[in-house]
Amino acid sequence: MPTFEGKTIETAIDTGLLTLGVPRAAVRIDVLSEGRHGFLGIGAKPAQVRITIKEAVSDAAKAAGMDPQATAEEATVAAENAPQAANMAKGSADEAATDTTGTSKPVRSNEAGLAAVQNYLEQSITALGIKVTVTQHKVRGGVQFDLAADKDALLIGKHGKTINALQFLAQTLFNHRGRSKWIITLNVGDYRQRRQQILQRLAQKSAREVIATGKPVYLDPMPSFERKIMHQELSDNEFVETRSEGVDPHRYVIVAPKR
Repeated sequence: MPTFEGKTIETAIDTGLLTLGVPRAAVRIDVLSEGRHGFLGIGAKPAQVRITIKEAVSDAAKAAGMDPQATAEEATVAAENAPQAANMAKGSADEAATDTTGTSKPVRSNEAGLAAVQNYLEQSITALGIKVTVTQHKVRGGVQFDLAADKDALLIGKHGKTINALQFLAQTLFNHRGRSKWIITLNVGDYRQRRQQILQRLAQKSAREVIATGKPVYLDPMPSFERKIMHQELSDNEFVETRSEGVDPHRYVIVAPKR
């Protein structure tokens, strides 16, 4: 069972969830060490936690054709339309075809990919004890899945971590089964719209701070599609510029004075 470290218990847990690519409600967390700060950094020890994926969620992920241990890095690459992710099992949404040797292999199609994502979302969210209705519709550049749940806050998670983790895995699954480079988006109510407005306000606030102080502002790590919102919001600002640094899933935006 994997263990993870961080300056605090919450940091260690966040690192584990991002690495495993699963929401917090889908795991059991055992605190191995609370860590200690030390004096002036001397004798400091990191907090340690053990994270175990719950059996019900693991079974649901396998039934949907997903590897429940898929990493957040794999999911992020898939979400950015890189080559199909590894470690994906054959699922019920596959359509069979026969090659010249007489063996069966899955047929990649957008319909099969969307069906696999629909099945994965319904089974994995239900396994979390959340009643959900999943609908889908085409949007520019991809497909959005709307999740109507009886526990919206639990499904979204703190700062959107749960819904983002599910979205990463859904994107990975579609890239594995579908043919087009569609972007898969998950939304709960109007969460994505509200989140976009929050990020736009954060971008403008950061820009004002940079202009006032002349110093760059370093924002918290966020997924690629949220970083894109930040970059777009300040793209026309003549006083500041933005860039991303770090390695996913800890990549972050810097707002700095324009050179």
